[in-house]
Amino acid sequence: MKSRIFLLVILAVLALSVLSCSKESKPTIPNFEEFSPTLWEYTNSLWFDLDYNADKLGPATADIWLSVKGLAPNATLKVNNQMITFDYYDTYTEGRVYGGASIELNTTQPVNYEIVNVGGKTYSGIMTLPDEVNGNFPVFMENNNYPASWAYAGAADPQIQVINAYAEATDTAQSHYFTKEIPGEQRDYTLLKSMWDALTPLDHFRFQTNAIVYKRAHGDKVLTIGSSYDYYSWYNGDKGSATRTPLDKNQVLELIQKDIAK
Repeated sequence: MKSRIFLLVILAVLALSVLSCSKESKPTIPNFEEFSPTLWEYTNSLWFDLDYNADKLGPATADIWLSVKGLAPNATLKVNNQMITFDYYDTYTEGRVYGGASIELNTTQPVNYEIVNVGGKTYSGIMTLPDEVNGNFPVFMENNNYPASWAYAGAADPQIQVINAYAEATDTAQSHYFTKEIPGEQRDYTLLKSMWDALTPLDHFRFQTNAIVYKRAHGDKVLTIGSSYDYYSWYNGDKGSATRTPLDKNQVLELIQKDIAK
């Protein structure tokens, strides 16, 4: 899985601990700042990672992940009555995470899902997805704080937002990662230059805003998540230009993959 976002070449290294006990307990509210194992406490976690098309409100390509917890971790998934085919799955302590699926969606409309687990236990529902993030990201200057702001294509606020940043000095093999959850209505954040002051010579800086909408459903058996993002990336040698290119995958999902790989 390529480093996309973070949702950053980011981000990749917030270590997650794998769930190791199998006793049943009520899932807690997911922690998107720490990317804690609470994501795995549900019978099914369904994640839509959105890549909006052509800066238009509505059309988006959604990469889909589905976790299935249990001794027989198999399930089928329909989204808007369309059967979803996954390319692969990874195994974690208490089940599997299926990935490699995508679907075109109009996010101005709620998304319908139906999960059928082994034994016929079915969970169906409706989820709302976050709007596109449109960043107003200034050119990075090493000697200054980094003040970023952003807006959304639609009027709705996400439930929460997660700020991710990454700075790296490859010559000295030093790097620093930063992650912070902020309220859904906030539209700016300033990173202090103390984050990268000790990294010399600085080679790479990245900043990303992630919008997250989630819902716990079916007696806390199912967690649905939708995420969208925008980011800025700077490389030494490209100073003075705010180059932005499409990302490949949500960093949150990269972290999940790292958790699985342990």
